[in-house]
Parts: sequence; C-alpha cells; structure tokens
Amino acid sequence: MTSQLILANGHGIAIASDSAVTMGNRRTFETSEKVYPLPMPHRLAVMHSGNVMFHGLPFGTIINEWILSLGEVRLRSVQLYVENFNSWLLDNYLNWTVDSDLCWDLLNAFNLDFERIWNRMKRLEDPMNSESIVDIWNAEIEGAEKFEDATPISKRIAESEFERLWHPGNFDQDTYIQKHFDFWFDDVAQSEEILLLAQRYVRASIESRYPGSNKSVAQLIFVGYGSNELRPTQSSLRTFGAISQLLYTSFTNSRSAERQGYGIYLIKAAGQFDAIDLFFTGYESGFVEATKTAVSRALESVDVKESEQSEDGAGSPINSIGSLIESSFQDYSESTKLIGLRQTVAGMPLASLVRTAKDLIGVQRLSLEIAGELQTVGGQIDVGTITLKDGFTWISQKDFSDFVN
Repeated sequence: MTSQLILANGHGIAIASDSAVTMGNRRTFETSEKVYPLPMPHRLAVMHSGNVMFHGLPFGTIINEWILSLGEVRLRSVQLYVENFNSWLLDNYLNWTVDSDLCWDLLNAFNLDFERIWNRMKRLEDPMNSESIVDIWNAEIEGAEKFEDATPISKRIAESEFERLWHPGNFDQDTYIQKHFDFWFDDVAQSEEILLLAQRYVRASIESRYPGSNKSVAQLIFVGYGSNELRPTQSSLRTFGAISQLLYTSFTNSRSAERQGYGIYLIKAAGQFDAIDLFFTGYESGFVEATKTAVSRALESVDVKESEQSEDGAGSPINSIGSLIESSFQDYSESTKLIGLRQTVAGMPLASLVRTAKDLIGVQRLSLEIAGELQTVGGQIDVGTITLKDGFTWISQKDFSDFVN
C-alpha cells in the first residue's frame, strides 16, 4: 500500500509520498520510487500507487519510457497527458508481454475476484440459500456492465476469450476459469441458473474491465500544468490489465484548483489515507457506519407500519435516519473543519504546503505503527514541488529544513 498527498494553491504544488512497497502480505521494501517527474519544458509529475507491475513490467519502467516518448512537446492540459499515456500503453504493452502471460494474469485476476465474491456470500446468514446467491451474482453483473460501455469489438473479443479460458482443454496451462469457479463456490448454493449467471459475469468483466479485485489495480495521478493551464490540475488513470486487443483502464475527469476566499486550493490524497482523512474531517467513515448500524439495530424492534415503507425499503424510517446521520456528520465536518482547511491551504506559502504534506504522510505512517499493523506505509517520505516557473523540483532530505524555514 502507499500513502500520497497533493496540496496546491496559486503558488504551486507540493507532493509527498512514502517509499514503502509491499510484496504479498509479508515483505515490505522501503526504497520504492512512486513519484515520476517530467523534465522541462513539462510541468508535471506522475504519482503511482497500487499494483506494482503491469503484466510483469514495473510501472516505473513503463512511465519513464512514456516520458521519453514525449520529447519537448508540451501538451495543452493535464488531461491530454493522461490520454497520451493511455494511447501509448495501448500501442506498446505487447512489446513486453505475450499471449500466454496475458492469459495467466487474467486467470489469476478472476481467482482473486472469485475470492472476493465468495467472501461476500459467506457473510450471508445462509450461503446455501439459492435466492440470496442469485441476488449477489445479479448485483456483480450489474456492476460489471455499468463499469464501462462495451463496444461491439470488445463484445466479440470477450466471447472468444470466454470460450477459450472458461472450459478445460482449451488452454495450454493447468488452470482455467471454471476450475477457479468450482474451487471457490463448492460450499455455497449451486444450480444451473447460478452457473449461467457466473458465466455472464465473467463475460461482462472481460467486455468492459478486468475483474474487480483491488489487488490487481494501479492508480496513476497526473498532476501539474498543461501549457494552457495556470491553475494546478490533477487527473487520475486506473489500470486493470489487458487481454488480446483490449486495454482495461478508467479515467477520472481532470480537477483544477478551486476558488476559496481570496485564493485557490487543490487537495488530493491517494492510496492509504484514513488517518489523513480523519485529520481533515474530524471523524472516521467507519464510525459513521457503526453509528448507523447501532441505530438500525435499535429500530429493528420497532413495529413499522407497512404503509410507511416503500416497496424496496428505501423510504423506511431506518434508512431515512441512516441518511440523516451521515449528512449530519458531513455538515459538522464541513462547518468546523473543511472550510477552514481549504482557506488555509489556499493561502499557504509553497514551503508550508511542502512541510504540511510531508507531516501528514508521517501521521499516516504513525497511525499504522500505533495500531501494530504491517508497515505498508513507510520508508523515506519523498517530497517535491511543481511550479509554472521551474517545473518539478525534488526537495532532498538535506535541503528540506532550509526550504521550509
């Protein structure tokens, strides 16, 4: 896991990132690079979090090769840098991987995804209840189909890949998707209908995305200035993988610094940032959910008239109170914390932005140490700045004190 933070205003952009990378669930290395600056004339950096590899090649190697392809052509917007990288990745990923490796990666991704879905089913009161299992598969299908509109080409490729990788004997490795399905779902309700729903989910996933396990997802945040942008801007790209001629990526719309009081501000956290979020908002999202659950359980004993509930329960008093609790926490945070935070960030000198960003990554790291958890956030905290005048500049540990004082 990673912890990264961007704080920006009219003076420039401060970037902070830890340098720990975790392999599996046990081994952590504290010398990883997660921030990749572009040289002048570009005023941009790419921040990486999540999965370290893209089909066997480290993201650092991929990003640096893409940077070389840009030369000195400065693009008009941060969003265009994102789109350029996506196009470059589509054109080049087959230069370092082969079909058999792509298939193995896809099979492994489905194995992780089936584990996620199985865990959801095992939390049911009765995992042998066919109706409940059908509901879960239908919800998973809906999520996969909504993820991205499948094109006619992607549908044709998905059908071909499904036929190749689902059934035994059609693939030259010792595993296939049906084998993973049989392994994970042998102790929950089974039927022909459930099998067909699972197959439909697999097709939908291949059509529009890689399977939804977060273990195979990486996020790249592009932050800086395009040639037509004077305000700090960031945009994200999530990568899931590739198969045949399908590249699975997801964009977020670019977001520029917004007006607050007399200045502008931009705040973006990535990776693991629950402790930073607590510092910003004054409460944990888990605390809100725990409060809603406690209130719901207390109200379950109340006899609610049938006429007071909508058919799907969305208008029930329990759901209404839950929404009221959530909005009350948000209103409290907005009035007591977030408005002041935005005003402060909008007016900070660049050196103060750097110090604050670094200190907050330290808070995230400390929260894991206190909890006795695996140090997935750690190592040296790398900091840098991006300005319109100088582009990207590293702030070394040696120079940090001089810079912020």
